[in-house]
Amino acid sequence: MNSTIFLFVIIRLLIFLVIHPSSISVALDAITPNQPLRDGDFLLSATKIFKLGFFSPDNSHNRYIGVWYNNIPIKTIVWIANRDNPIIPIGGTGTGLLAIHGDHGGLVIYGKDQNTPLWSANVTVSSPNNSVIAKLRDTGNLVLLEHNGSNPRVLWQGFDYPTDTLLPWMKIGQNRRSGLNRRLTSRKSQDDPGSGNFSYEIDPTGFPQLMVYKDRTKWFRGGTWTGQRFSGVPEYTTNSVRNFVNNKDEIYMEITVPNDSVFTRGVLDESGIVKRFVWRDHESKWIEGSSNPSEWCDYYGQCGPNGNCDPYSNYNFSCLCLPGFEPKFPQDWYLRDGLGGCMRKSGVARVKVPDSSGARVNMNFSLKGCEQECMKDCSCMAYASADERGGGKGCVMWSGDLIDTRTFSSVGQDLYVRVDAVTLGRQRKYMFFMEDRTDLDDQSKINSELQFFDQTTVAAATDNFSVANKLGTGGFGSVYKGVLRNGKEVAVKRLSKNSGQGIEEFKNEVVIIAKLQHRNLVKIIGCCVEDKEKMLIYEYVPNKSLDSFIFGTSSSFFFL
Repeated sequence: MNSTIFLFVIIRLLIFLVIHPSSISVALDAITPNQPLRDGDFLLSATKIFKLGFFSPDNSHNRYIGVWYNNIPIKTIVWIANRDNPIIPIGGTGTGLLAIHGDHGGLVIYGKDQNTPLWSANVTVSSPNNSVIAKLRDTGNLVLLEHNGSNPRVLWQGFDYPTDTLLPWMKIGQNRRSGLNRRLTSRKSQDDPGSGNFSYEIDPTGFPQLMVYKDRTKWFRGGTWTGQRFSGVPEYTTNSVRNFVNNKDEIYMEITVPNDSVFTRGVLDESGIVKRFVWRDHESKWIEGSSNPSEWCDYYGQCGPNGNCDPYSNYNFSCLCLPGFEPKFPQDWYLRDGLGGCMRKSGVARVKVPDSSGARVNMNFSLKGCEQECMKDCSCMAYASADERGGGKGCVMWSGDLIDTRTFSSVGQDLYVRVDAVTLGRQRKYMFFMEDRTDLDDQSKINSELQFFDQTTVAAATDNFSVANKLGTGGFGSVYKGVLRNGKEVAVKRLSKNSGQGIEEFKNEVVIIAKLQHRNLVKIIGCCVEDKEKMLIYEYVPNKSLDSFIFGTSSSFFFL
């Protein structure tokens, strides 16, 4: 009796499997010509870190073949084969198939029509047979292998065709022999993994650099490789390392991790932001480690040609002209529009060096040799070390406009901008004044907190010395109310260019004011000496008569 019941159950199960062949999931370790992957089956990597199978995004019935983490509770898709050619389910049933083609030996994806592939791996095997198999590696890389003895040959791999996610050991860059260009491409939306508008790749022209494009227009520049990092992106602080390779065969960037227990990934999202995540097992969630672009200065060319974007400057506008340059359209500049950039009118520290797609590189020069080479070339506008390790080696030189330079608080490179002799003379006079001030500080110990402001900063703070900001006028010039970028209100005493006061008199005035400590005197914050401009910046005292501090009772200029 028991044997009869058992036989009946087996027969019913066989009938069910014939009618519903995809109802039972099968975990495979390889796809072979005789063993395809059906919708509902899974392909597992050797130690079961990654899983490949069919899936549908949220709010969509379309079916895709993708790779995700096997043991992470949050289903995180890291690679998709048919992102632009989904399987449209018929009648709500899964009809997809991933198989090895019997004629050319490549991987193909079929929908309901198994005579016409929806997607195909770009490979042809001369004599396909049972030696061709597909496996999923523990890196998340789907590979098509041809077994010839003990050394299988890789015919095709998914890591050569990334989607929107960068995994450890995946390369971003170009194979110079085959012409293959590996890049990340964003999704269209959260519900549609099709190719979007943004790409993340290496620009190999000139001095190679990381770049994000929006519809092939430069969107964000990660900068050049300094020998240790890319100049325009933050350093990794977790247990992973960036590597960069540039030789005659290939150029690429990759992320490496010490072991398979570190789960990290980079994602180019649908808004053009490159985000890096690390999995925290004890919190059971992904933690965002970095995001670029993340602030206004990160976006490409915000301050135009020959402008430097400095998010740490002390006023309400981040754009500054590089040394030796001035705003091309001052009226736009003071309206906080820096796209017009700067025009020609020595070193800038901790910056992302300019767009290097047109730069020239020579690894045989030292930094000193690079300077000499730049001085011999009339078209050379700036130079920097190609590799900052060991005190610097190699030479990068720019000609023409310097685009997309920005300042960092700690990372970045030193950029040396060429200036003319007149500008250099002014800079030297200014530096002499600063050095002389330092000597005086050593004697008096009272004005060590004085700040030196550049003319652009003061002009921006006072709305270009507008009439509305003018507090009064005296014999030596005018005083304006201003607001620095940090929100501090100041009073700016702008000396008249016809006042007759020279640099020595001005210097003495600064020292005397700094020495005076009295509750009825306004505190001096700093000064500006640039070109023919000489200005004193005082603390602004609200709800008091400012002219009683800076002007006399008859409104003549009160000279402290």
